[in-house]
Amino acid sequence: MCRSRPAEFLNFEEPICKRLILLEHELERRSVSIQYVRCHLGRNVTTPHKWIEWSSNGSELTVKGGVAETIMGEFFRKWLENEGLSPENYIPSKDEVRFYANPCQRTLATTQFFSAGMLPVANVRIEYHGDYDSRDPTFKPRFGYVSNSYIDAATAEIAAQGEDAGLAGIDADLQEGYDLIEQVLDYKSSPAYKSGEAKDLKTGDAEYTIGVDCAHLLVAEISEELGKDGRRFSFLCGHDSNQSSLLHALDVTDYDLPDTIETKTPIGGKILFEVWENASGKQFCNVRYVCATTEQVRNLNLLSLEEAPASYDLNFKDLERNADGLFSLEDVQKLLSNTAAAYDQLAKDYPEEAELGQAA
Repeated sequence: MCRSRPAEFLNFEEPICKRLILLEHELERRSVSIQYVRCHLGRNVTTPHKWIEWSSNGSELTVKGGVAETIMGEFFRKWLENEGLSPENYIPSKDEVRFYANPCQRTLATTQFFSAGMLPVANVRIEYHGDYDSRDPTFKPRFGYVSNSYIDAATAEIAAQGEDAGLAGIDADLQEGYDLIEQVLDYKSSPAYKSGEAKDLKTGDAEYTIGVDCAHLLVAEISEELGKDGRRFSFLCGHDSNQSSLLHALDVTDYDLPDTIETKTPIGGKILFEVWENASGKQFCNVRYVCATTEQVRNLNLLSLEEAPASYDLNFKDLERNADGLFSLEDVQKLLSNTAAAYDQLAKDYPEEAELGQAA
């Protein structure tokens, strides 16, 4: 179980905050984020019943999702101002902050709403690569390198986790959930099921990916942002698959988040990298998962220092925290570097049919 820490958890005597990175499913704070409440993909095809009238088209961020993300951005603004890390109505210079999103509606909108809450007077530019509604390779959860021997090795490694049942054993405990979904949706009476387009929901159909291969471009982005001179805050917005592959690639130890239905990468969740520096110039890093609880999402609670979102430390298999609960920044950077090197090693370990590696 991860350990929860309050918003003022870094009030020890010497270090001051230098940089933040957010990866969302964030001054110097960096985060990786995933989108908030979105409209479902299925529309009326998977049930004979009528859905509610959504405020957006399929797969797009809803109005409630936009409000919730703005609230989260406002919380970060209040936290930073309270800690003396940001002035009121902060207007950063061009290179002090970066907001980078996958170019689809729900991730661009998530980034826009968060930035509006966090930097309401700054007129933040949202960066994206490629055409609108395409998939930026950085956020595309697909193999970057593929060969037959690599596929065989990856499949065997995954199957071993299911013990004697192999791949089917990994998600066998999901069958009860699948059955409940069929019941709630009246799935077998749906147009898609009756036409044969949709089949029975059952275990054994899951597709698995390997973290290092899928997350190598994202790892490179985070590594670069951690070392970027003058950067105060970075916000990278992708999908839950990006968070999952990143956490796996970095050997994050297993955890289960309380107070949320999705215990690994919950709705609107953020992986937060923080860089801190003490009076002697030595730099440290903290990594944690930040998310609104299920009740905060459901009730659209206004987050504040008194009612903060949930925050949980993330730990790594081969890294140790110091007495202040922080990692050495050098160790975290080395972890990122080694992870990138592990991807480069794939072509050497599984060299045949390397032309298949264009799958990404």
